[in-house]
Amino acid sequence: MLLKISIAKTRAEVLRCQYFIAETYNRRYQIMFSEDSHDLDARIEPYPQKYLMGTVDGLIVCAFALYTRDTYVERYGGITDDEVQAELVASGVVDRYVNATRREITKLVVREGWESFGLARHIFHAALSRGFCEGDWDADGRPVLLLVCATVSILDRFFAPKGPVHSHYLAPFPRYPIHSEYRSEHDPMQSRLIIPEVDIPPEIRELTLPAVFELPARSPKAEG
Repeated sequence: MLLKISIAKTRAEVLRCQYFIAETYNRRYQIMFSEDSHDLDARIEPYPQKYLMGTVDGLIVCAFALYTRDTYVERYGGITDDEVQAELVASGVVDRYVNATRREITKLVVREGWESFGLARHIFHAALSRGFCEGDWDADGRPVLLLVCATVSILDRFFAPKGPVHSHYLAPFPRYPIHSEYRSEHDPMQSRLIIPEVDIPPEIRELTLPAVFELPARSPKAEG
């Protein structure tokens, strides 16, 4: 059984990803999405601009997304330029990220019943490939910095020391009612920075998309 991970390029592919993510978030967390309005108190989030899709025999089984502008962390997390700059200085790369654009990886979703196939890690690594997260989507040639916000349990699952990708803590993410279904006092949310040149191993950063991965030859669990 083969998993194919590719960038959603056509309008039809983007719509498939948007529907898949929105349906999953609405069912699990009572969160809705909108292209032109957003209100965290009303549980409405903005749609991301770019999407990565994982399919098995044409069925979308996982997805990831990217805010290429107006990132969630900057818009709602209160992250300052000084906080980002301090991490660049500490990492010794401030000169290489002058006037960098900031993007955010977001909305990792795995189809119900497919959780045991390792899809999340495959698409997480694919999302950090240069061709996706650092693509010249704005045609301005600017270097790219990545932001991410999630619960500590999720961040600990995917980033070092458990995984090969590193990240830099920026700040706790403020509390909003929209996150009540998955954050808690024992599992708060954080905002972090990923410096591609420093934090993403070459074998992940240079992964070519579309990419194909072999999955265990067994049937997924029936959806509930």
